[in-house]
Amino acid sequence: EDAGAVVAAEPTGGGGATAAAPAGSGHAPEAGFSTVHQRGTGDPHETNVWRCGQEVQFKVRAGPNYRKNGFKVASGESLYELVGVDLIRSTKALPSLSKLVRYPTTAPTRRTGHECVPELLVVHGCLPLEAPSMMSPASDGPTLNVVFYYRIRESTCSALGNLGPQTSPAVRLLLRWSQEAATSPEMFARFKCIGSVRNYEQAGLPSVFKSFNGKPVLIRNAAKTKGGSGTLERGTCPDGTSYIKMRVNIRAWPYMAKQGLGYLLLGLERADVDVGFVLEGSSDQELPEVILGAAQLTKLRLPTEFHDGALHEAYLEYPRRP
Repeated sequence: EDAGAVVAAEPTGGGGATAAAPAGSGHAPEAGFSTVHQRGTGDPHETNVWRCGQEVQFKVRAGPNYRKNGFKVASGESLYELVGVDLIRSTKALPSLSKLVRYPTTAPTRRTGHECVPELLVVHGCLPLEAPSMMSPASDGPTLNVVFYYRIRESTCSALGNLGPQTSPAVRLLLRWSQEAATSPEMFARFKCIGSVRNYEQAGLPSVFKSFNGKPVLIRNAAKTKGGSGTLERGTCPDGTSYIKMRVNIRAWPYMAKQGLGYLLLGLERADVDVGFVLEGSSDQELPEVILGAAQLTKLRLPTEFHDGALHEAYLEYPRRP
């Protein structure tokens, strides 16, 4: 028995949470323990760096009549702000994170006024570390868990608290998605991931995959849609912060997508990557889209150790900068 195994808060979907004391001397690390938040220019030689993403780098859908005209514009300010990123290597994809790390908290001024709209948005991507196979794809195995933690902006909370004709389509769509995504496969699949490598050639990535660079990927419900890769977890932290965690299992993606991401992992330490998440707008009443949350990732270092439970041990590998 591992005397240092972490027993942390068990969030519940009913609005409450029961906190249990950590076993032994171990403590679950804070979200973002494995990377460095770089402000300004920072140290150019530093690895595992993240910065708040620049929303204007993402072109999003805009009306009128997007399906006919295909108009796209630079996104406005994101609805959520990035507060942490984690890279965790595990022997199998981690099913949940709420017992392994302490999620960020939110101030009372960040309450949304709508029980369904999360104050914290967690996006958990499970990237396979084994080479993809066309004939017998693996259902699980060695995984790089890439986790983004986003806190709702005060401006978004204010808009949700004053719904009216002036409310932006993106805020209205966030409210509807939060209400319906758990039960509606169509609404669930509005969630899109966008990844773009800024220095594609310098990172040494094959030209055959360049046409996919920056293309959005719709995430479908794995439980209700054939070929779906997403699961949604809703809960409440001990301080009352509500969250939604979107878990994306990359192993469910098509072979070519997994192969492209495999090459990206090989060039990870050289790559500068922009990541964004957005809810897909369809009608003019849902446009223009606005990025939910964005991130800039630089010179990521693939963790060498596997961690499947007691992440307080992994915390020692990543000394935090003052």
